[in-house]
Amino acid sequence: MSTAAKTQWSFGESHGRFESPDLLLVTFRGTLDVEGAKQVVEMYREAASRGPVFVLVDLTGSGVEPAARTHLAQNVSPDWFHAMVGYGAGFAQKAVLKSLVIGASLFGKAAMELEFVTTEAEGRAAIERRRGRLRAKVA
Repeated sequence: MSTAAKTQWSFGESHGRFESPDLLLVTFRGTLDVEGAKQVVEMYREAASRGPVFVLVDLTGSGVEPAARTHLAQNVSPDWFHAMVGYGAGFAQKAVLKSLVIGASLFGKAAMELEFVTTEAEGRAAIERRRGRLRAKVA
């Protein structure tokens, strides 16, 4: 299977799955270390090889080590994403993800759209609304 055709990833207790046409579902569990962050960057890069993606991320029971946060901020490109929608996040996870988005902008990268919701269903609905706005811009 070529890299561009890859649709599933696994890293530690976490995993990702691509759903056509442009949705990456990610479930983070446990604490992400630098090695895991490298795998996450590669997953995002591979998923976006088809074009920008929407990311729906389950953050329930997850955390990120400081060195992993730095790696993500320095190596994730906002150009890979239409938007990221997270659910299952507590205050700390929301703060970390927001700091990653801000960190990426400090490294000269464009800001990425980020939204938090309560459930996966709400996240899918938020992505559908964003898709509609994106289609309206293109039309």
